[in-house]
Amino acid sequence: MNATACDSAVPALRKRKRAKHLLLGVITSSLALFLALLGAELGLRVFAPQEVAVVRRGLFTPDDTFGYRRAPNLNVQINTGERDVWLVTDEKGHRVAKNAPASDNDAVRVLAVGDSFVEALSVEYERTFSALIEAALRRELNRSVKVVNAGVGAWEPSHYLLEARRELADSNYDLVLVCLYLGNDLKPTRSGYFRPAPNNARDSFFRIPRRLAAEEFRQSLADPLKSVLEQYSHLYVLARNVRYTHFELVDSRKVVQDYARSGRGASPFDIAADVCADLAKMAGAIPVVFAVIPDHLETFGETYSDAPESDKLSRPMLEALEKRGLRTVDLTPALVRAEKQGPSVFGRIDRHFSPRGHEIAAAVITPVVLERLHAREQERPTAVPSHAP
Repeated sequence: MNATACDSAVPALRKRKRAKHLLLGVITSSLALFLALLGAELGLRVFAPQEVAVVRRGLFTPDDTFGYRRAPNLNVQINTGERDVWLVTDEKGHRVAKNAPASDNDAVRVLAVGDSFVEALSVEYERTFSALIEAALRRELNRSVKVVNAGVGAWEPSHYLLEARRELADSNYDLVLVCLYLGNDLKPTRSGYFRPAPNNARDSFFRIPRRLAAEEFRQSLADPLKSVLEQYSHLYVLARNVRYTHFELVDSRKVVQDYARSGRGASPFDIAADVCADLAKMAGAIPVVFAVIPDHLETFGETYSDAPESDKLSRPMLEALEKRGLRTVDLTPALVRAEKQGPSVFGRIDRHFSPRGHEIAAAVITPVVLERLHAREQERPTAVPSHAP
């Protein structure tokens, strides 16, 4: 081999050597990281076990109008990260108590619609604000009361209208309670129909992405991975709890920011309020109360960062509802005060209401519901007694 050939071979050998060292470094670092994570996982399980989630399959069923509903006739134990909870549903998929009493035809009936804050899977049914409102009304009215919990996780105002229409057509109610959670109930559009979801679509199974889109990869890969980690990794649960910030850009805030940048169409507040107005109109003489639940940023704002007025979603939402003549109740002041005093109104891992949060919500909503029930009773025509000739 001549000198020229040797000189040309040296750079190639150096490149291969560098590549080999780089590959070896990547493998060594990856192995070290894996062993460190494994050691941390095992250490947590022994010395500081976390509350991991226990999720069952088949908790949802596809629906031709709603896209999906809570499956009917469930009787299973689940854990969303806070505690073991029994999930029991009736023939309509509404959440009920594990040992629910027989229905009373003479009971005062209240329909509560909303999303996961109403369904409240992080606490036992008896500790949900709908059950607490039912108990409070029973004491105040001194008669049988039934608050029907028709909440389903990830529903939105368009779902609430559809559910109220279906329930009011099937059963008699004395009042409708609509709960708007401002973390994800502000949408850029409304809908009168939701495409049926595949069976168990919301149970987070791994699957091959059907198209090259971020949302598709999230649904097919990221969400199932998150579900697995929440159920089996104590380290993931701890890391999520530590890194959790009360100021994440949640769904509604992104929608509001997108509207502010574009300036096109109706505002998300007006869209939600219009749906609520249609619901109240559809209910006719049945009173409807709209409870506004603030998102985490607004609830924690005064406690941790003195959030500016522009960060408060509850005020424009309340103004949009009241502009349409709707009866509202704002949970924000009471929740902010309670959060400042402690303990937290939200769960440590599952970021829905803690038992204290449900107690605060029930305490704020019950007087308004009671006032509307009394007003409706007074508005009913009094029967004129007949006199015998």
